[in-house]
Amino acid sequence: MRVSTFNTNQRMVALLNTQPASSASEVPQLSCAGRVCITCRLVCSRAVDNLDRFAMRGQTLPQPLPAPAAQQIRRLRIPAVTAGLLGFCSVLVQFRCVDRGWDALDDGVPEPCKSIHEWLWAYCLVLTVMPFCQAFAGPLLLGWAAFGLILRSHSEGCAAEAPKLYNFVDTMLYHAIATCALMALCLASMWYVRHKARSVAREWAPVGPLCKEVLRRILADDLVATPADMVECSICLEGTQQAEQGEASHEASEAGSAKPWCKLRCGHAFHQPCLVEWLRRSRQCPLCRVDLPDLYPAEKPRARVASARSSPRSSPGA
Repeated sequence: MRVSTFNTNQRMVALLNTQPASSASEVPQLSCAGRVCITCRLVCSRAVDNLDRFAMRGQTLPQPLPAPAAQQIRRLRIPAVTAGLLGFCSVLVQFRCVDRGWDALDDGVPEPCKSIHEWLWAYCLVLTVMPFCQAFAGPLLLGWAAFGLILRSHSEGCAAEAPKLYNFVDTMLYHAIATCALMALCLASMWYVRHKARSVAREWAPVGPLCKEVLRRILADDLVATPADMVECSICLEGTQQAEQGEASHEASEAGSAKPWCKLRCGHAFHQPCLVEWLRRSRQCPLCRVDLPDLYPAEKPRARVASARSSPRSSPGA
């Protein structure tokens, strides 16, 4: 999936490759500042393109991408960047803690602090050898900090002889809590991005089930099936007596004695339970195969406000 415009990138590359002017009538060569500006725009465009592909990885979308779908994908950029920054900050927190731990190990180790020294040595060594596990080892770091508290409670005299080493247990505990909090926020942001990406894919993918939002719009539509439409449901292939009994049978179906009917904007009508079951597997009309999200677009906020204002208000006594 490619969201950014490829033609814009081609124009930028063409400007970068502009040849020097051989005469006064030709366009002069771009200045150094202009070339740097175009290069920055090209890099930013590719970075945004990669960010959109990262947010929508594993999802299938139509090409060319519809404008509403591209707008929904652009809304995922800030949560995706936020998740990356939170994960990066969690790594920085542990880097800072490990650096302070090595600094505490440089001091002398008195005999009462020997157990805390070995505890700190193991912590610094593991996170230095495997730096990429720092952000994902939050619960383990909390457990290791709790183990350090237990060792410190049995180290009498360590606070007076090596206060820096003694107090590092609290420092490591605070850093572990901060790492867990940052990673929890990072995972929450990533879950939000994946949830929204799946929602966009369900709404705009060329195949697959219909999303719940479009199904809600279909069921809330005010199209009424006529007796001519209620001859046979093309999904269950069950005939009805609506054409023969006319309006009386139509009123009976509305009263609940028969399956209710649902008419789509493409003009085809089906049993509502059959249609709902069908749309859980396909996003197209069973007869004409039209893509239903195109027939039931999302209503803009201004349109909703206008429709709410134009609708008559019921009196308080009604």
